[in-house]
Order: sequence, then structure tokens, then C-alpha cells
Amino acid sequence: MNDLLLIRELYNFSNVEQINIQVLDSWDNAMNGKSMQFTPNSKALFYIDCPFSECYGPLKGFRFDNQIYEMVRQRLSSLIFHIECGGFGDHGQHHHCDNWIEIQICIKYNE
Repeated sequence: MNDLLLIRELYNFSNVEQINIQVLDSWDNAMNGKSMQFTPNSKALFYIDCPFSECYGPLKGFRFDNQIYEMVRQRLSSLIFHIECGGFGDHGQHHHCDNWIEIQICIKYNE
């Protein structure tokens, strides 16, 4: 599972020096300003947990590893995007969680 690998161990990530992630906006503003920094020796877990206590399900939270993989593949240095929580707002998992975030990902590459 890629979640357990170090960033430097991922395919085509050997040229990545640093990945910075910042939450620019969120559904209730509670996550605004949250930031994360990854280096080649960081675990490759590109995920932010949903802060709602009433969010359930195996996909709850915000995964953005696909966006990072695509950025590295295209050697992009910055991307801003909107992502919705993958969880549910009830135990029966009938209603999706309403939480969302807008994040900026910045990647610094080795020369």
C-alpha cells in the first residue's frame, strides 16, 4: 500500500524535494490555514481527516494523492483545487458529508 511508502520510494518521486499543502478555505472555515509539509523521508500519506465528529465511513476525509501524482508526472509546481469529503453524515451512510476544502499544493523539485 502506497500509504506506507516514503515519498522518495514512490515511482517518479525521486526528483521531489518538498511538498507543501495549505488549506485555503473550508466549509465552516475551521480548517482554514491548516498546512502540511512533506520531504523525501516523509510517509506518502496525502490525506486530511474530516473534522466533523458526525462523519462516518471508510472513505471519510480528504485524499489528494491522485492530484499530487499527476502534478509530479507533469512536473507542475502549484495547483489549487476544491475537494469534497468522501464520508457520510450518518451511521447508515445514506447522506454524504457536506464538508469540503480548497487546498493549494506546492511542489519543489530538485534541479
